[in-house]
Amino acid sequence: MAVAKLRSAKAVARKGSLYWVGIHPEVSHDLRAESSSGQGWLLPNQYGSSQDRIWAGEIGNYEGAFYIESPRLYSAKDGADQSTLATTAVTVAGTSAGFTFGVASSAVIATRAEVGDKIAGTGIASGALITAISTSGSTTTFTVNTAHTAAVTATTVVTVTPETRVFRTIICGQQAMAQAVAEEPHVVIGPVVDKLMRHRPMGWYGVLGFARYREEALYRIESGSSIAAL
Repeated sequence: MAVAKLRSAKAVARKGSLYWVGIHPEVSHDLRAESSSGQGWLLPNQYGSSQDRIWAGEIGNYEGAFYIESPRLYSAKDGADQSTLATTAVTVAGTSAGFTFGVASSAVIATRAEVGDKIAGTGIASGALITAISTSGSTTTFTVNTAHTAAVTATTVVTVTPETRVFRTIICGQQAMAQAVAEEPHVVIGPVVDKLMRHRPMGWYGVLGFARYREEALYRIESGSSIAAL
C-alpha cells in the first residue's frame, strides 16, 4: 500500500523505479519467512539477479521497493501507560475469557495500546493481556484473554502497561529528506600542546543540516515481530 501511495503522490523513486525501505532485522525475519504460494519473499529473490544488491547490503527487491536491514531502526515498548484514564462508552460481552470493553477512540489508551500489552483495572483479572483491538466510530474495543471478575463500568480506571515491542519500518522516495551543506565534514587536527608529543587532538568539523522535506514521499509502518521476545 505504501508504494502505491508514494506513486500516487508522484514521489520520485530512489533507485530506478524502486523506493528505499529501511527495515529492522527482526521484522525482516518475519517478512522473509512468509512462504505463501506465489506471494512469499523467497521465490522471487531466489531466482532473481542478486549479486549487485548483495554488495550494496540489500536483502532484496519486493513489490516496488528495495530493502536495507539496519538494527538502528527505532524499536521500543511504546504503548500507553495511563493509570488515571477512565473508560467511556463501555461494552462488556460475556463472563468467560475473551470479554470485551470499549473506550473513546480519542483517548491515549485507545490510540497507543498494542495487542499483547498488560491491562489492569476493576473488573479485569490479574495478569490480563489484550488479545485484539478494533475500532468502530468513536469507540475502540479491547478483547481481554481472561474472564472479567466484576462489572467494568464507564468510571473504571484502566492501566495499560506496554509489553509489545513496536518496530518502525521506513519507506521513502528521493524527496523525503533535504540536505544543506555549507562546508563538507572533514578531519581537523588540533595543536600539539604536550611537550613530549604524546597527544595529538583530532576531530571533525562540518556545517550542514538535514530535515524532512516532503511528507508525501515518506511513510512509516509500525509492526511487531514474532521473535521480539526471544
